[in-house]
Parts: sequence; C-alpha cells; structure tokens
Amino acid sequence: MAANKLARKVDYAAIAATDWAYLAGIIEGEGCIRIGMQREVKARRTLRHKLIVYVGNTDPRLIAWCRKMFSGSIHYRPARKVQHKPAWIWEAHHQVAEEVLRRCLPYMQIKREQAEVALSFRDTFRMVVRPKMGIPADIVEMREGYRKRLMELKDQQHDPIEDVNSIHLGTWADPNTIQ
Repeated sequence: MAANKLARKVDYAAIAATDWAYLAGIIEGEGCIRIGMQREVKARRTLRHKLIVYVGNTDPRLIAWCRKMFSGSIHYRPARKVQHKPAWIWEAHHQVAEEVLRRCLPYMQIKREQAEVALSFRDTFRMVVRPKMGIPADIVEMREGYRKRLMELKDQQHDPIEDVNSIHLGTWADPNTIQ
C-alpha cells in the first residue's frame, strides 16, 4: 500500500547538517541504495533504470520523519511471519534519491562507495540530450554497468575482526586503573 505518492518540493539547502548526518546513519543502518531496471516500458525497447533509496523500520515515526523532511513516499509492509512485525518503508526515487545521497555522502562510512556509484549512475541522465528519441545503447550499457557494480558492492563479504581492527578508536582507558 503506497501513501503520499506525490513528491512535494523541499528546500534541501534549508535542512540542517545534523539532519543530513542523521539520515546518512539511518540509510547505512536501516536502508538500501538500489538501481532498479525495467524492460520494454510502454513499448520502448531499451532498458529503463532508476535510482531508489529506501529505509525500512517497524517504527512509523522514523519513516514519517523521513517523508516530512526529505519528500518521497511511504509504503506499509505487513508482517510476513507470525514472529515478525509489520514494517514501514520510505522511498525516494530519481532526483529526490540523488539529492538525498549527494547531501548525505559527506557523512557516510559503510555505504559510501555504494552512494558514489549511485551518483555516478545519476550523472548519466545528464548525458542524454533527447530522451524521447530513445536512450543511446552506450548510455544504457553504462547504466547497466553501474547497476551491476552496485550489486557487487552489496555482495562483498567483510571480515568483522579485520573491519574492527582497521578502525582507529583512539586511546581507551583500562577500567582497572580508573580511581
């Protein structure tokens, strides 16, 4: 079930840096960056790609905050199993997703490379001069390459011990020496 389908205009420049940092953390922990693909939409023979950023959570207040602050749409997903809770999904597509990622990028750590690939993908939309004449094959191929690269990044396996050891956490006090 979709809600709030019509995107509203948001003055992204007026949103505080702390809100962008908070959203970046939410996307990294509860969200997903995806390049979707459709074939033969309305008798077109070329692939159609779109950027989607979404956040899922069982607390609708978080999802309502995302919608209120950044536009996009909200979807409800019923519980799939008895032991699961229903979830709410906030989605941003196309230009809204691009704007969100551009402004969250300085605060991203874990999904930074995914966001960079997604933004490079969106840059290809400025390469097509006359989209109604069809998307040139080289642009379609480039977009598909970005979609596949994003999927590869998501499939990478990480060694948790190595990841933790690579993070500089500063100097920790020994709790036994604290008076």
